[in-house]
Parts: sequence; structure tokens; C-alpha cells
Amino acid sequence: MKKIFISAGLAIGLVACAPSADTPVAKLKEQKDSLKTVYADIKSQIAEIDEEIKRLDTNKVKLKPVTVTPAEIGTFEHFFVVHGNVDTKENILLYPESMGRIKKINVEAGASVSKGQIIAELDASTLESGISELKTSLELATSVFERQQKLWNKKIGSELDYLQAKANKESLQKKLNTMYEQLDMFKVKAPISGYVDEVFPNAGEMAAPQAPFVRLINTQDIEIKSDISEDYITKIGKGNLVKVQIPGSDNKFESSIETVGAYINPNNRTFKATIKLDNGRGLKPNQLAKIHVRDFVLDSAVIVPSRVIQQNRKGEQFLFVVNGDKVAKQFITSEWSYDGFSYVREGLVGGEVLVDKGSRSVQEQEQVKVVQ
Repeated sequence: MKKIFISAGLAIGLVACAPSADTPVAKLKEQKDSLKTVYADIKSQIAEIDEEIKRLDTNKVKLKPVTVTPAEIGTFEHFFVVHGNVDTKENILLYPESMGRIKKINVEAGASVSKGQIIAELDASTLESGISELKTSLELATSVFERQQKLWNKKIGSELDYLQAKANKESLQKKLNTMYEQLDMFKVKAPISGYVDEVFPNAGEMAAPQAPFVRLINTQDIEIKSDISEDYITKIGKGNLVKVQIPGSDNKFESSIETVGAYINPNNRTFKATIKLDNGRGLKPNQLAKIHVRDFVLDSAVIVPSRVIQQNRKGEQFLFVVNGDKVAKQFITSEWSYDGFSYVREGLVGGEVLVDKGSRSVQEQEQVKVVQ
């Protein structure tokens, strides 16, 4: 400010010392020009001082940048996570019914089979020879019986001869039927439809009823079994929505709880639950499954990102709401959180603009600047 007063004094001195003009108007014009010079100098000095004030002023208001997110209204779902195993009701070790050398194996591991399909055949040459002889005997017995029957119908011959021929023929027929049944036992048949997981023996080896022949699995009748903590016994039941993920693959799908066990295992305090799967979904028995079980759902719920919710020393939950260029602390009650979002039961009605990034560093009624 000293510069200003010095300049003004010099200007006045210059005016006072200037030679007198011939007229008053000339004097006034000369005085006016001197004052213009002083004014320009003062204006320049004021601008310089303003810039210095801006640079040195620590009390200048600086708006804190924040991002915002809305409190939305929608359907909120909560899930808890358990693990389970893929299982099938039809996982069969198939044993041959008779002992014999394996003559032919008709399938390989990985092949699909239908119920009743012949998987392998055992050597039954001895039995087949006996059947051939028995068929010859049966043909003769049948011929004798038919002749005795004709004679008996004409009241010729004795009734005893007729009955003996009939009994002999029927006895041989029963024996032949039995031998055919025994012959069928030399064929290893699939009791279910599915696929062949493993074939144990090779052609030419001996098969026996005590040695497994193949493993058959029905991959169309698959379910997932899980042991769930008894803490959830009142929260889930038949029909509960589940989201299933198979670790190590992109296999993800939704299903529902099929059965809920009524027995609590005293060793680990869990109960059984099963999830029914349609068409097997390409799963294999004993695969692991990560299961998200829905235990809460609410339509028209106020939903906010969990990251915006804070807690004070008293355990009270709060967040910051943007009102104009200021923020206000809003206390809330949030009961459920899942997948990064929380359901707010009290404190918000939906539609509020909430401080997102920067919410941990703002204060009540602090001015902020909303940025993208």
C-alpha cells in the first residue's frame, strides 16, 4: 500500500509544479491526464495484491471431490454358501451271474448302454450241448405223446400210457426252459441305462459271480448332497432356490432344494439336503459343488452398496447423503448383506444420493464437489 501513496504524492507534485497554462480548461485537462496515469498504476498494483492474497490465503474454501451412488429400490436376495458332492442313485458294480470264460465283450469304457443290453457273453458251450441233446429228447417225447393222445382220444390203449407220455414230455420241456434260463445267465446284461465307467476283465479271462465285471452309471439321475449346519434348519426347506457352481469349470446353474433331512448328525451338528438336477447337466459322481442357498428374499427393498455403510464406536450404522453441495450423516439399520450390496430396513426410502468414493474422509455438513 506504500507504493500507492508514494505514486499519488508524486502525481500531485507533478501537477503542482507544472507550468501554468493559458486557460483553466487546459489546466483541468492536464490534471485529468495526470490522474489517469495514477489510476492505471493503482489498478495494476491492486491486481498484483489480489493474486498474492489468493496464493497466501489459507482460509479459502476447497470443495472435497466425491463420487455418488443412488439408494435403489429392487428385489434383495441373501444367500449362504455350503459345499456338497455330486451323487447318483444308480452307480452300479455289475457282477456276472455265472462262472465261465469270457467269450466276448461288446462295450468299452465310456460307451452308452440301454437297459437290458448285452454287455458281454461267457462261454456256455457245455450248457449249449446239453440243450441240444435235451431238445432232441423233447422232440421224441412230444411225438410219443401226440400218438398216445390220438389213441386215447379213440379210446385205444391204456390211460396210464397216455399219462406217462404226457408227464415225460412236460418234464423235458421244463428242463429245457430251465437250461435256457441258465444259458441266459451266461450273458452279462445292463440292468440300467447309462454309460460304462470301467470294464474290469478282458476277453479270454475267467469271470465269476464274486468278481466285478463293469461299473455302470446313470448320469441322467444326478443329485447333489450337502451337509448343512443346524443353524439354518429353520431357514430352508423344500423348494428353496439355490445357485450351484462346479469349481474348476464354467458350469453354473440354478436349481432348488429337493429334500431336507429331519435328522441332526450329533457328530458334526448338520442335516442332509439334496438338490435334484435335470438331465445330469454333464456332472459326474463325486464332483465337488459350491452351493449358494437363498434364505431371504424381499421385493421393493432399499438396496445400497455395502461399501458406503460405516459404523461408529457405538456400533451404529450410518452413511452420508448429498444435499446440494453439502453432505449429511444419515443413521440407518441394515440387516442383510450379500455380494457387495446391503438391504436397508430403516433410515432410507430410496432415491437418495449417497456419497460413494470419499465417504470415509468427509464430515457432517462438509461442502463437496461431485465428480464422475
